[in-house]
Amino acid sequence: MSPVDAVAAVESASVEALRLAETKYRRLFEAACDGILIVNAASGLIEDVNGYLLGLLGYRRDEVVGKALWDIGLAKDVAASRQMFAQLLRDNYVRYAHLPLAASDGRSIEVEFVSNVYEVGTARVVQCNIRDISEHARALRKLALHAQVFDHSAEAMIITDAANNIVTANRAFTVLTGYSLDEVIGSSPNIMKSGRHDADFYRQMWAALKNQGVWQGEIWNRRKNGEIFPEWTTINVLRDADGRIVSYFAVFSDLSQHKAQEELLRLQHYDALTGLPNRVLLEDRATEAIAHARHHERYVAVLYANLDHFRIVNESLGHITGDAALRAIARRFADTVRSAGTVSRLSGDGFVILLDDLNDTAPVASMTSALLKAAASPIAIADTEILLSACIGIALYPNDGDDFAALLKNADAALFEARATGRNTYSYFTQDLNLRARHALTMAAELRKAMEQDWFVLHYQPQVDTSNGGITAVEALIRMQHPERGLILPAEFIAIAEETGMIVPIGTWVMREACRQLKRWQQTGRKLIMAINLSPLQFTDPQLLASIQAVIAEEGVDPRAIELEFTEGAMMHNVKAALAMMTQLKNMGVRLTIDDFGTGHSSLNYLKKFPIDRIKIDQSFVANLTTDPNDASIVQAIVAMARALGVTTIAEGVETESQAGYLRNLHCDSLQGYYLARPAPAVEIEALLGNRQMVAPRAAARTLLVVDDEENVLHSIRRLLRSEGYRVIIAHSGAEALDLMGKHDVGVILSDQRMPGMTGTELLQKVRKMYPATVRIILSGYSEASTITEAINKGEIYKYVTKPWENEELIALLRKAFVRYEEATKP
Repeated sequence: MSPVDAVAAVESASVEALRLAETKYRRLFEAACDGILIVNAASGLIEDVNGYLLGLLGYRRDEVVGKALWDIGLAKDVAASRQMFAQLLRDNYVRYAHLPLAASDGRSIEVEFVSNVYEVGTARVVQCNIRDISEHARALRKLALHAQVFDHSAEAMIITDAANNIVTANRAFTVLTGYSLDEVIGSSPNIMKSGRHDADFYRQMWAALKNQGVWQGEIWNRRKNGEIFPEWTTINVLRDADGRIVSYFAVFSDLSQHKAQEELLRLQHYDALTGLPNRVLLEDRATEAIAHARHHERYVAVLYANLDHFRIVNESLGHITGDAALRAIARRFADTVRSAGTVSRLSGDGFVILLDDLNDTAPVASMTSALLKAAASPIAIADTEILLSACIGIALYPNDGDDFAALLKNADAALFEARATGRNTYSYFTQDLNLRARHALTMAAELRKAMEQDWFVLHYQPQVDTSNGGITAVEALIRMQHPERGLILPAEFIAIAEETGMIVPIGTWVMREACRQLKRWQQTGRKLIMAINLSPLQFTDPQLLASIQAVIAEEGVDPRAIELEFTEGAMMHNVKAALAMMTQLKNMGVRLTIDDFGTGHSSLNYLKKFPIDRIKIDQSFVANLTTDPNDASIVQAIVAMARALGVTTIAEGVETESQAGYLRNLHCDSLQGYYLARPAPAVEIEALLGNRQMVAPRAAARTLLVVDDEENVLHSIRRLLRSEGYRVIIAHSGAEALDLMGKHDVGVILSDQRMPGMTGTELLQKVRKMYPATVRIILSGYSEASTITEAINKGEIYKYVTKPWENEELIALLRKAFVRYEEATKP
């Protein structure tokens, strides 16, 4: 190969290599993921541009190549571009992290701009690398915005990792909880746990997060200072592309102010203690109910309920227990009424029940009975069982008023009437009740006058000893000597005195006046016991002991001559407190009596623990004592029980000779009642004190009662038994026989079978219950084998004698009968 050819070959190879290198460069240049501009350093003109940048900016190649940056509008600020280019030539390098470039359509594209100057042969070239960071910049701005929102949000926020450890928290969180960011990062949200929620609450929360990925609810947390507060919480689960939990995001809203507003609103319409509607809400509902009833011709009932002697619960057990009892009654009333109406608490132990939209008034009585039953069920509080009852007054729309105020007023009047008749009862409003209510208000005012102007007086009723018939004690009974109305009995004012609290100062006055009279009698040589009643409210008065002790000391009486009477109800409201009170009274030396025994709720288990001296049998059992076997059985049981407990008995309300005789023969220790003496001033009682025998003593002779409606039979038996020494009394009927048995200590009764009004076996059935020791014999001329045999088998009769009788057989039978009686009545 010639030299020329060789040179040509080398040149050709160099050209090919150069072409290949340029091709390679072009490919790399065009394949670059960044935009590239090649600029002539000397002229500032663009010499080359890759396709990526053209596509990014929307230009054709001929629109860019040969132009300066500032000529084609890539840079919006021409002066700044020239200055940047001058700096580049000087420093050979420039970088802008964020530089806006103008696209052909006017869009601004944010890019990262990096330029380098390098030598190509003798020329200097500027290479500009341009990277589109628009999305990244937007993401950064978005992230920055989110961070700003997170940090400046009014709601508290925390982010925890997959293990539920706090990664970050915003400023609202630190303000809400009191914890700083440094104190909580890395800790569990449990540091705020209040302890108000049980394990089941958190199990349900985590189950919702696992299954639904979100949980919302009210939760109580604890601030750093220990304060517990409510918040509304939303917790979201954040997962990665593979579904794995990466973090939890929680948002908290403080509900304290909202709760306070809710509570304020609630207190405006609901009772704070029981949660029942108060008077404001009740009146709104009643007004709506009355308007509806007026339009549709329906009825509305207003029931005013009040708990009987509830003050005793508060005073003996304390207000905490009393409040618990009120809440229990409120729940029971609400459960009883349900959707039939509204139960509200007005104040204290007063409840008002509104029954609306009634077609007729019949359901009112059944609802009232159900409410009374609910109130009377025992209430268990801690280790104490409380027995309560209620009285209810009822007023009806439209009968008793045409608006809520009138209905409530009239229901209150009906309530007063119900309470006047006893406990655990209800009464409907009538016009008469308005008069009685006004009378009660008048009486309350007059009680205060009576104390101020000394209108009260004491009368005394004797108590007679059945063993000798003499007066051994008197009961002090208060009266009001009204200057215009005359003598007023306690039944008219004691209940009002208890309602108004006047009973305590009145009771103190009675104690002092009775002790003064006792002292006068003691100074004249009279040895009497002075019985003084205590109201249930007095019995719970914390100053009672000190008051009694002071009166006894000031008046100088022997405390052993004072007998305090209190009811079963007062004793059973708080057994522990009653026992302590009675023990202290006994230590003072006074005697104690349970009044009205048999009408309350006393338990024999408790009764044996009380240091009582006497039991007073209530007059309700005495009234029919000689005619009703059930009452007789109750009295027998009370006397027997008292004897077994080692205490004495007294029966009140004795109004007939037969009642007195029956109780005497039953060995009841003392009697009191109109048959013996009515209550009277001390001067009149003194005249009776010398009468040593106000009740006849027990008969020493054997007493036989013969009952027959045929005079000749009675005459024959009397003549037959004349030599036997019996005291024979006769009766012509069963009713007369029962009356005589009360007056006499009958050992044997011999009764005909067929008599008007009551047969012999019917009579002896009653005698068996009322006088179980009396030997009972039937005398009859008629063959009634089945009736007589049945009576013998039941033990109702001892023997059966036919008419006409054999004299010797009858005499022998009666002798055996009296021996049987005397054996049965041996002490």
